[in-house]
Amino acid sequence: MDVLILYLSLCLVGYFLGAYLKKRNIVLKGASVLQTIALVALVFVMGARIGSEDEIVRSLDTIGLKAFVITMFIFAGTVATAFVVRKLLGFDKFGNLKKAAKCECKAQACGDARGADAAVPFADEPEAKSDKTMLLCIFVPVTLGILSGFLFLPDWFINASGTIIVVGLSVLLFFVGIDLGTEGTIVQNFKMAGWRVILFPFVMIIGTYIGSVVAGLLIGITVQDSLCVASGFGWYTLAPVMLMEYSVEISAISFMHNVMRELIGLLLLPIVAKRIGHIESTGLVGAGSMDVCLPIIVRTTSGNMAVYAFIIGIVLSFSVPVMVSFMMGL
Repeated sequence: MDVLILYLSLCLVGYFLGAYLKKRNIVLKGASVLQTIALVALVFVMGARIGSEDEIVRSLDTIGLKAFVITMFIFAGTVATAFVVRKLLGFDKFGNLKKAAKCECKAQACGDARGADAAVPFADEPEAKSDKTMLLCIFVPVTLGILSGFLFLPDWFINASGTIIVVGLSVLLFFVGIDLGTEGTIVQNFKMAGWRVILFPFVMIIGTYIGSVVAGLLIGITVQDSLCVASGFGWYTLAPVMLMEYSVEISAISFMHNVMRELIGLLLLPIVAKRIGHIESTGLVGAGSMDVCLPIIVRTTSGNMAVYAFIIGIVLSFSVPVMVSFMMGL
């Protein structure tokens, strides 16, 4: 909780600094490059931590396939449910809330398709960031990190990786705050979305459970086992430990699934954001959307998604101990 407060504080400080810079018409040169470098370094360290876990490596040939199937069906479930709800609530692909009434005036009278009666978004619809570039910025350092952690990185580096991640995240979230303040639309966006924002974490939870149950039926595990695995919501350091008293095998599957949800989710983020929608992409990584993965979500989509990512991550994180305990007791 202390770390979360730190992240939120740095993001707020960055936001007010960004708002001040915007008011003064000051542009920070090189900020985007610095963010990309920090992002690559952070993802590399995350990969190194995963590669250093012998438990993961040993499990790849036995329970990895089951975890992979569950993960992919959970991705499908969360994206599908979020897509349906987004459409029903009147959000466009970029997470902008549209008015019910469509523009009926002629182009000559309106000036363009974005006239007063046209769909009114939070902000100008952003150009989808290059999915290939972001995919490379994630896939290459993660792969190198996993290989390095498994093959040769010393123990002292792995032991210090937690601190490195906290420092890296602090830097990235500070710059995320600056970006949000520079855009100057996040408060307006949150007010316009209102209660609708709160719905999406629960939509992601429903989609997660739907996907896990379908996957469980296909790979031959019980509905309860599937729900137990899914209830980790990407928190691979908590759910597997809780599930040890329930089943060692399910605990191992949970561990692999939650690692995959974060890792593969990061790789799918740019693709889902560009091809399907920004809101749908925020739920891929689960609980990590509020901390480790937040800078990647913002870089892949837009600053508007920071609100969704924070809320989704917080709700899912608090849900893990409650839902894992509940599912074990069914």
